[in-house]
Amino acid sequence: MSDRQRLFEVCCSCCISEEKLRSREIDKRIAEENRYRRCCGQTSNNLLLGAPGSGKSTFLEQANILFGKDFNNDELREFRPIIYGDILLRMKVLAYARRKLKLEWQDPSNQQHEDNILNFRAPQHIDTEKFISYLESIKSLWADKAIQDVYAGRVGLQLDSWMPL
Repeated sequence: MSDRQRLFEVCCSCCISEEKLRSREIDKRIAEENRYRRCCGQTSNNLLLGAPGSGKSTFLEQANILFGKDFNNDELREFRPIIYGDILLRMKVLAYARRKLKLEWQDPSNQQHEDNILNFRAPQHIDTEKFISYLESIKSLWADKAIQDVYAGRVGLQLDSWMPL
């Protein structure tokens, strides 16, 4: 909100709706509570339970993003191999499902890319150089109609249970 708008609203408070005033009051309280928690070091410890792959770490990472804790460069470097590996594993699941469903490639040269992705073995540390070696295959497969069709039907197929990763 600009200074001009604030000045107008201060001078003409009769023009502001009750809902807007209430909303601002709530926003101010939330901001004050957040400042208090940050300056006073108030934290809470929570135990997240769930099956492997259920999104516990993702939940925590998203909470950090939403509530103002930015990741430092070391944390970003730490997450990069995890993200690379996850991309490769998900493409492997899609390629495997395409094969099981016997869908034809739109581009027959994608068979080589599929073989490349299906030969990926997890778990392994995926650095940027290794990920880049798979990048052409990932892009080519993702652009193919067969993979897009598998992806479009992923909910009904329950792809994660199709193959051991």
